[in-house]
Amino acid sequence: MLVAEDLKVGRWFLQDRPLIVRILFEDSIFVVVFIVFHVLESLVVGLIGGKTAADSVPAIGGGGLVGLVCVAILYFLALIPYFGYRNLNRALEPGKLHAVLFGPPPQSLA
Repeated sequence: MLVAEDLKVGRWFLQDRPLIVRILFEDSIFVVVFIVFHVLESLVVGLIGGKTAADSVPAIGGGGLVGLVCVAILYFLALIPYFGYRNLNRALEPGKLHAVLFGPPPQSLA
């Protein structure tokens, strides 16, 4: 994940988009990156272990398209808070979101 973030995967597409589009697009891109790297990792480990490429491909979500879609949906939902927080923090002035979420309550609410 850190490598894909450093490569700024998909940022060229997101420059002038609304914040929700940026959050959902980055989330979708990273779901694909996670699944692709999981498959590649399994292939490499299997090939090093003496298995064929066909035997090394993991059965994601139990195998089949339905399992793959279920895993992709779970990844997508799990990553929304991360990308939401990160993009909101980037959109506000540095540290503002952290202060609002974790700082003392505003005086108007006390």
